[in-house]
Amino acid sequence: MRREMQLLRVRDIWVCFCPGWPAACPLMSLNRNEQMFSDYVGAHPEEKRFWEEKVRVVAAGAADGHAAAVELERELWRYFKERGQVVPSFREAVAHLGSSRVSLRNLAELWLRLWAPPRPKPKANPSDGTANGA
Repeated sequence: MRREMQLLRVRDIWVCFCPGWPAACPLMSLNRNEQMFSDYVGAHPEEKRFWEEKVRVVAAGAADGHAAAVELERELWRYFKERGQVVPSFREAVAHLGSSRVSLRNLAELWLRLWAPPRPKPKANPSDGTANGA
């Protein structure tokens, strides 16, 4: 069963939680750049639709959740730099960062949890109780 995640803002940091938190769902925090990116996407419905679909496509094409997060973070970084050419808030962030690269991994993982279909769990091996392929 997929748990419904919720976002809560705590002192300018967004955290993710779900029913049964904290035991059922680890805390998720975003850095200021991830938060700005998320706010921008949330304020622009066409951008949100684009990213929801992009997340689903990346998740479907990845071997596992880790690979999906790595690929999605690359896509987010490319987009972050591209938006830095035209959107004032991104432009300021890119100017502040200079040639440094900022991590967008938490945002990638959050969006995968929110928008990607859940992956099926490996079936248990009835003879020894372990997952097949483990």
